[in-house]
Amino acid sequence: MRENDRHVWMSNSKVIAGTLIAFLEEEGRIDLQKTVSNYLPKAKGTAWENVKIFDVLNMQTGLDLEENPTTRSGDTPYNAFVRAELGVPAKDGKVYTHNEALLAIPYLKKPGMAFEYSSANTQMLGLIIEQITQKRLAEVVSERIWSKAGMAGDATIGLSPQGNAIIHGLVSSRLDDMARFGMLFTPSWNKLGDKRIVSEQVLKRMQTSGKRENYLKGALGPRLTEEFRDAPLFNSYQWDAVFADGDLYKSGMNGQGIYVSPSRDNVVVWFATGFTEIPMEAFSRKISLDLD
Repeated sequence: MRENDRHVWMSNSKVIAGTLIAFLEEEGRIDLQKTVSNYLPKAKGTAWENVKIFDVLNMQTGLDLEENPTTRSGDTPYNAFVRAELGVPAKDGKVYTHNEALLAIPYLKKPGMAFEYSSANTQMLGLIIEQITQKRLAEVVSERIWSKAGMAGDATIGLSPQGNAIIHGLVSSRLDDMARFGMLFTPSWNKLGDKRIVSEQVLKRMQTSGKRENYLKGALGPRLTEEFRDAPLFNSYQWDAVFADGDLYKSGMNGQGIYVSPSRDNVVVWFATGFTEIPMEAFSRKISLDLD
């Protein structure tokens, strides 16, 4: 790759949705203790109806949507969601729209009990952001983040056949611009522009709003704990890991990653086309600590 080439973030882009929700929360435009149907009328009558925004944001909905190698390929609600995103028939032979497959995900258990990672949660946040702002998601990202962060290049968001922005994974940009996004959460935000975008209050909520007792339930929390060789406290606002020192981490399929240390004022980012034998997670935290 050349330094100005764009590469897909994959799930690293989930934290963009989490950040936009945090902005709306700070402005009083969304209450995380209210339910999905309070903001998205089409969710009424579905399993999402009474799920709190907080539980969607922190991936603890209790719905049958956990994302892992088995659910991605099996006859599961999550597989149907992925197939709809690609515009191909589900296992039952029908072609569903992106929203149909998302809203059809069924109830499994009580919300708020376990960190069960799923891109479906992020996609729901995207619909809610568009409903509240009455703007296309790409416009919101451009207006609220990209145009104000001193980015060196443009970014793109891939669309499903229905026309939905796939905010859970298909953002593409230069690597240095992904690093600039990370810098918004550090004291070096002022190297990017005159106005602070991520306030101290937003950052603090991200660093403190997870549930430690939920983190090791589900598939991703235990895996990241092993890969880091250092146990995170919890996940929060779409970040996969928050550490006791306030560091934030997000992973992406096939090896993408972003690690942010507000206290040490550094950011570690990387693109990849596959996972390495020694997980980059272990390197990223060590690099950050050694830069202190």
